[in-house]
Amino acid sequence: MNVKEKERMAEYKFKEWLDEYEIPFWYIHQEPDTFASAFKKEKVKRPDFMILIPNIGFILTDVEYKEPARKYAEFQINAEETLKYCKMQEKYRLNIWFVFSNEKNHFNIWYWIPVLKVKENGKKYSNYFAVPMEDFIIVSKNQGIEKLLSEMMKFV
Repeated sequence: MNVKEKERMAEYKFKEWLDEYEIPFWYIHQEPDTFASAFKKEKVKRPDFMILIPNIGFILTDVEYKEPARKYAEFQINAEETLKYCKMQEKYRLNIWFVFSNEKNHFNIWYWIPVLKVKENGKKYSNYFAVPMEDFIIVSKNQGIEKLLSEMMKFV
């Protein structure tokens, strides 16, 4: 499976999880002609899903197929992508999170982290941020959004 196929698989499995727990969402189509030219000039990145949370609002998520680093218990997150999301989040007062999973855990575990926390707490290298796995909220496939919401307060 190539990188594009892995990304699509992660998004598909995430969508399955959202549907299974009847979590309302909008999937954001990624074709170039569905992205406003104003955003292209700003060099921002578009997330994959808008998850709607009753009585709270919404969070935007970038769902990625990602495995922890081989040598360390951390995720290595693309710095350019992170900074683009942080720019968008700050300018438009959005709540954007990365959500990672992979085939090795059979998409049974989802690792959640706000993009701003990646920028603030990750160790910056030339092209990525190294973020320890303990900085993530871990939600297993058999848990609903309640697990995420209950642990979100540690990021406030």
